[in-house]
Amino acid sequence: MKDKRRSFPKDIYNEGGVDYGEQANRLEPNTPSILTTLGVARYRVGAYEDALEVLKRSENIIADFVVFGEPVLEPDPTNAAFIAMALHQLGRDEDAQAALDRLRDLRKEERIAENKQAQAFLDEAEKLLSGEEQK
Repeated sequence: MKDKRRSFPKDIYNEGGVDYGEQANRLEPNTPSILTTLGVARYRVGAYEDALEVLKRSENIIADFVVFGEPVLEPDPTNAAFIAMALHQLGRDEDAQAALDRLRDLRKEERIAENKQAQAFLDEAEKLLSGEEQK
């Protein structure tokens, strides 16, 4: 069965992607998935500080979404991967390593092990922080 979800153009994570993410955020402010898309786009164009701010905002919204004292949303591995990479790019290596350790914990979860996109982002973060990939 064909996946009927809308696929984004491959260049979504460029400056056009930043514009797309900002427009979407204006329409649906504080939506974690939109903030994640915007954060990834900002990272891809080298706006690491901006990316970090947006990705952390997405994480905070996810963490704060609680019903009857229980979290409703699960942590997003994309946020974790790009937070680790942005911190590394900003030279905050100790914080980046802590974020990578958190990412490694997330990687063990079944829902993430089955998600190919999440795995690709996790691999990218591992390579960057290990020095296999250039800044």
